[in-house]
Amino acid sequence: MDGGARIPESMRMSTDEALQRNIDLVDAWPQDPTGGNRVTACMSLRQIVTCTPELVTNIHHAAQARGVKVHTHLVEGTYEIDYALENFGRRPVEHLLELGVFDHTLHGAHSVLASVEDVDLYAQHQVSAAHCSKGNYAIGAAPALKMWRRGVPIGLGTDGVASAGTLDMFRIAMLARVGQQYIEGTPVHNRNGVGLEEPLRMAVTGGARAMATDRYTGVLEADKRADVVLVGTDGPDAAGYSSAEAFLFECASGRDVKTVLVDGQIVVDDGQVTTMDTEEIRAKAQGRQQELAVAIA
Repeated sequence: MDGGARIPESMRMSTDEALQRNIDLVDAWPQDPTGGNRVTACMSLRQIVTCTPELVTNIHHAAQARGVKVHTHLVEGTYEIDYALENFGRRPVEHLLELGVFDHTLHGAHSVLASVEDVDLYAQHQVSAAHCSKGNYAIGAAPALKMWRRGVPIGLGTDGVASAGTLDMFRIAMLARVGQQYIEGTPVHNRNGVGLEEPLRMAVTGGARAMATDRYTGVLEADKRADVVLVGTDGPDAAGYSSAEAFLFECASGRDVKTVLVDGQIVVDDGQVTTMDTEEIRAKAQGRQQELAVAIA
């Protein structure tokens, strides 16, 4: 963040510093053509409200040169649209298009207030998006399903747990289904406005497409890297469903996950994480949360 409004001075940095921090991060966690890296980095712009056009353009060019994405909050709220109209005479998407950065390199988090015309541009320029269903409906009628059906690379996001989020992607998918049903199906009296499988596919294959890398395609195929999640069907909820698929689409949650494999390594076994000390992490998180609560009181 190098300018604009809505940020405290302590969080503002120079344009050069903001650019260099992005470059340093990506260089420290590089893309690996051989697939050796599980964790890589992309670049990030907070939002056009807090980033100058110079920074937006420079980071985009740096990201293109390194073959990585640029994550930014986009058409997230009315304040952002008003800011763009007042300062640039255009809506946010039109502004980024004018700057020459609205393309497949860009990843628009939230995209809640994308208009019909905006969705057309997302599809045309293959700009990816993340629908964070836990919080987005408090802002507006997010066009997530419209984007999905138009071929926009859109996945689902948790938006974190710092305030009111959840890290359970099953719950996120269910909230997306409920929200999109109300937007797309209910007004026209269509109980089946959202396919049972669509939100989960959006979470899996949509998320893979939004990352825009051949290594993650959201499918189980030879020569493709994949995480495998095994869900138990021995609980009381699953017992009432006609099939495992129906339970998966309609009711399963993170609590039903039994085993997770990442590149062949078991990282969750019988519901327990095997690669880290969860009790230590929980204690640190609770302690930090209490410190923050005192600090802002």
